[in-house]
Amino acid sequence: MIVELYDRLRKVIQKRGWKGTLKLIGWKIGYFNKYWFSPTQYRERRLDREYDFKFGVDTDGILDLRELGVDSPNIAHATWYEQTKPAAFDELMKHLRVRFQDFTFIDFGSGKGRAVFLASEYPFRKIIGVEFARPLHEIAEQNLAYYYSPTQKCETIELYCQDVTDFTIPPEPSVYYFYNPFDAEVMRKVLENITQSLRITPRPVFILYCNSRLRELMQQYGFIEIASSVWYSVLRNDLPTSSKIQVVQSR
Repeated sequence: MIVELYDRLRKVIQKRGWKGTLKLIGWKIGYFNKYWFSPTQYRERRLDREYDFKFGVDTDGILDLRELGVDSPNIAHATWYEQTKPAAFDELMKHLRVRFQDFTFIDFGSGKGRAVFLASEYPFRKIIGVEFARPLHEIAEQNLAYYYSPTQKCETIELYCQDVTDFTIPPEPSVYYFYNPFDAEVMRKVLENITQSLRITPRPVFILYCNSRLRELMQQYGFIEIASSVWYSVLRNDLPTSSKIQVVQSR
């Protein structure tokens, strides 16, 4: 046991250096204190376990993506995997006053697929998950094979294992979902891809952004904030006047 721990620590130091290793240890200690000694977090962990048990999936947990062996230069800009809370997701969705059947839902950094499954409870035209960590993508694929909900309203779900910066933005009305999956460098590239797609094919799109540390960056790309709190931001683009999609303004 001690030998295994020593060997693992040695590999982490070789990969991250002493500074990176100490930061990782600090993060894990903070995570342990927050998620094991807080009564509120204990209740949320229980609800997350109940969600997975109810739908026969594995979406719970918080994972450091750098430990998953991802072969991408953008791993340096990734944050971590953390599942979306159902109640939080439903709160976000209340701000979308649209005909869901006209929109595609796209989760950038879809992980094990929790947000994808939550979105399937709404009648979207299609749902897409994009994840560059193959271990998470494979879990999401397995979850998709086993997931069952009697109230599911969208069964057209596509999962892609690729870097979000290489993902081709579909030219259709969409709702883009971000759970703070990466830093400003990658987010900027994704926003450039989205805005370029909008210039070619004008259409209404919305952004649902949890743990919205980069909301000001999104506004710099022309997205208008229509709802917000301390932990989320809901934004939209300037709606094309020629669009046949009916959108009710949130404000």
